[in-house]
Amino acid sequence: MDAIGQHDIQNRPDIIAHIFKSKFMLSLTSLKRTELLEMGLPHCHTLLWVTSPYKIQKGADINKYITAELPDPILEPTLYRTVTTCMLHGPCGSLDIGVPCMVDDRCKKRFPKPFNPLTTFDENGYVHYKRRDGSYHVLQSGIRTDNGYVVPYNKCLCSRFDAHINVKYCCWNMMIKYLFKYISKGVDRVRFTLQTSEANTPTTSSTIRVAVNEIKSFLDGRYVCPHEAAWRILNFPIHERDPPVQVFVVHLEGMQPTIFKENSQLSSLIDTPGFGVTILTEWLHNNQRDGRGIDLTYNDYPSKYSWDTKDKRWIHRTTTTNTTIGRLSYVHPSTGELFYLRILLFHQKGCKSFYDIRTVRENTYSTFCDACEALGVTGDDKEWLTTFEEASSWATSFEIRSLFFHLLLYCEVGNPLLLWEAAKPKMGDDITHTFTSNSTDPNVVLRVDTLEQHILLEIQKTLIASTPSKSLADFGLPMPSPSLLSILKNRLLLEKTNYDTNLLISQNTSMVSQFNPDQLTIYERVVDAERNKRQLLLLVYGFGGTGKTFLWTTILSYFRSKGKIILVVAASGIASLLLPSGRTAHSRFLAELLKRTSMIIWDEAPMSDRRCFEFLEKSLKDVLEDDNHLFGGTSMLLGGDFRQTLHVQSKSRKSQIISLTLPNSYLWSHFMILKLHHNMRLSQPVNSNKDVNRISEFASWLLDIGNGNIGTPDKNDPECTNIIQIPDCFLIESRDKGLESLIYFVYGKDIISNPSPEELSVRAIICPKNETADHVNALILSKTNSQGVVYNSCDSIKSQTHDSLELDTLYPQYYLNNLHFSGIPSHTLNLKVNTPVMLMRNINQQECLCNGTRLIVTQLLPSVIEASIITGITIRKRVYIPRIKFVHNTSDLPFIFIRKQFPLKVYYVMTRNKSQGQSLKKVGLYLTNSVFTHGQLYVALSIATSPDSIKILLQQEDALPFNCTRNVVFKDLLARVNMQETNQGSIQNSLLVSRCYCIKDYTCTEPDKYQKVLDRPVHMNIGEASTIEEIPKRNALPLTWFCFSPRSHFQMIADKN
Repeated sequence: MDAIGQHDIQNRPDIIAHIFKSKFMLSLTSLKRTELLEMGLPHCHTLLWVTSPYKIQKGADINKYITAELPDPILEPTLYRTVTTCMLHGPCGSLDIGVPCMVDDRCKKRFPKPFNPLTTFDENGYVHYKRRDGSYHVLQSGIRTDNGYVVPYNKCLCSRFDAHINVKYCCWNMMIKYLFKYISKGVDRVRFTLQTSEANTPTTSSTIRVAVNEIKSFLDGRYVCPHEAAWRILNFPIHERDPPVQVFVVHLEGMQPTIFKENSQLSSLIDTPGFGVTILTEWLHNNQRDGRGIDLTYNDYPSKYSWDTKDKRWIHRTTTTNTTIGRLSYVHPSTGELFYLRILLFHQKGCKSFYDIRTVRENTYSTFCDACEALGVTGDDKEWLTTFEEASSWATSFEIRSLFFHLLLYCEVGNPLLLWEAAKPKMGDDITHTFTSNSTDPNVVLRVDTLEQHILLEIQKTLIASTPSKSLADFGLPMPSPSLLSILKNRLLLEKTNYDTNLLISQNTSMVSQFNPDQLTIYERVVDAERNKRQLLLLVYGFGGTGKTFLWTTILSYFRSKGKIILVVAASGIASLLLPSGRTAHSRFLAELLKRTSMIIWDEAPMSDRRCFEFLEKSLKDVLEDDNHLFGGTSMLLGGDFRQTLHVQSKSRKSQIISLTLPNSYLWSHFMILKLHHNMRLSQPVNSNKDVNRISEFASWLLDIGNGNIGTPDKNDPECTNIIQIPDCFLIESRDKGLESLIYFVYGKDIISNPSPEELSVRAIICPKNETADHVNALILSKTNSQGVVYNSCDSIKSQTHDSLELDTLYPQYYLNNLHFSGIPSHTLNLKVNTPVMLMRNINQQECLCNGTRLIVTQLLPSVIEASIITGITIRKRVYIPRIKFVHNTSDLPFIFIRKQFPLKVYYVMTRNKSQGQSLKKVGLYLTNSVFTHGQLYVALSIATSPDSIKILLQQEDALPFNCTRNVVFKDLLARVNMQETNQGSIQNSLLVSRCYCIKDYTCTEPDKYQKVLDRPVHMNIGEASTIEEIPKRNALPLTWFCFSPRSHFQMIADKN
């Protein structure tokens, strides 16, 4: 334009359109829509979906693609010129309040943005891009602007196209609607009026004034700017979509829509070839003729077939490129049977008639609604009644009562009283048998009302043990009589003291004899504190496999043999299952129980949020009425390994995660740290010195990975991430059939075809993410020979507000079925008998049904699943699992999502977090992408019991050598933990009793109220800058004497004196 002497962009919209089109076509997008602005240039809205390995996990990932800072003008001069000319907003705000973006003295785009040293997610999941202060700046219209005015961009795109390309991370589902609204956006409107200019009207005395109707004079028109006019004249596309989408009609049998002319003869119309043929009817007929599509649902049919509009028939595709996506036309829920037909069409495969669509598991139902209920995609209280009918044929009375408890607590039964009336005849057989067996009268008969009271008592017992805040009355059910309720008063106290003393003493003696020196030291310190009635605040710090669980079990046997109450909790359900009478932390603490508790053992403490400990500490003070001691004087024994994964905090940066760990709590300095050094998992019989060396090298290698001592720093995150090389002895060599080799290394063909609980419980494949685990689980399941059963979830939503919008209209079933959330089972659950599964929710911890419990399926019924526990202290116990409701309430969605599904997941493969704390004989590590947070690689590797029991398959899509992967370690957290241990003994090692010292460069602080043991105490803070010199002469003794002890021992000294 400079060459032809036209410098105003408004003068040549045709050239602008050509330039924009040529640049835009160079960038292929998933979804795009071009918009023409009235006063500016054309621009495009583009939404890109990235594949799983490249999904954003943390702020550092965003920095790889998006930048919100000025580039270096020397190192990147071209990019600097583009950014400073195309990617700066304003200046506005206090720098220039007269610009159009200023509304009510504020920029409507909220510029300038605040400075931020790192890219972070806030509590709502929104991104705050890295904008460092003191970086480069540029002058705009004589005004100095900095990183606060930079519009986020991608370096590669801006450098290549030299244009304004705003790139942002789509962190909220509803932001996608911003793009879609442009596709259906109407044209720009303008209101105008036509009138004659008074300057062109002759003014004479004879001019007649005419009354003007201003309202009628206004016209409603369409505004077309020059750029849009040029774009449309050149016939450029306004929007595109790829792949193509075909809308499928949905209609009941014989009720398909037809189109004909008004004057057509109906009799001749019916005889016309192709009359009444629709895409749906032809799908049914084509399944009768062609069996190649019987594995496809109605909406998936275009993946193998194309629709011939002219001949009205399906044609099998010869190629799979340019596949069309099928979408069923929307049907409102108020249409009844048509609505349920549409739901079934998403699930039923290979149907040849409407009769087949209504057939579920070889049973044909009279209505589509009944078929939906049988399929499980809709449901009401009828499902719970069916669940009892199915289970009563196989389950004992105790198991049926447990099932009733599960339904009552987790399934939101609409009419619990109706369920009780239907279930009570099946829940008392064992009670009747026990009553007659204990009676001396052989003719005694237990009255029906008395039997019902005892059934209610047993259910109430389960409720109190699992959820003390609930009772039968909360569900509208009758309560047991007051005389029976008195039995429950100390139910948990009886549970915690009802142990075989002689057995525990024998067990304790045997286990103590097996201790290594580290375990024995900790055990003796705990026993000494109990004998001298001193409070003990102790953290046992040991890497995976050092025998922490064995130590806890021994300590438990000692205390319980003496009738003491010890509460055992863990951060995860899996860890709690490894301990006798263990529970997850949030379910164990009850007021009356706490008053009689001698000690609390908290395993996997590093996985817990520090606020959990702080809340417990304050609660114990209130319950025990003791404000002078931490935790109300109760001894705390914590255990764990800070090298393992930490508390899960969604979309948080490293500093936020570390801030929620125990070392950042005010309680941390009061805990004494004792370490376990010996790896008991690797302590196995060996045949030679060579084997001993291999095991020792493997243990050292694991510890170096956990500490982050090996590897080269990753350039994207040198502080926390190293790229490490995996030894060849651990790698699966074949990359083409690597996954199959890994599967057979872990399970073997015999275990897959004939699984046993013992073998399944000690084997697993570890994957980084749930979607990878689901893929491999499905692959292994397909290799088994038994017939599978597919269970579909019933999905629904509730409004987060009180408005009356019809949410079902906005969010149809098909959309809800395709939603996936962490901790919630998928819509489709494919199971087979003898399939290993993992429980995804705490159901009944008294029966060891915790989140993470592993089971093996023994029977698949339509409404209930029978399974046997294969891990923990209740192995081979038979349980019945119903469908329960999962609720997902998050700011990412404009509604509350509810899914009713069996709380199970196939577990041949599990994620790294689920594997923490376990010891397995066969481990396969499948890495499709590198780890992304602290401890993940260490956890996955450290669960192996020997170097021969683990194989690793690397199929990472990031640019790394074939035998390398990333390892993330928060080294500053580990340094703080090690510093606490070092500081505990530094003074004792430097100062000796009866010697005189001169101490310089120290500070004094007033201790908090928890540490005051004297009237006027002062703490001396001795650090690295302090100097300690011994005074050789004793003739000049100082006037002040100090007795040095660790902070955690202050209260012990006070108790002794």
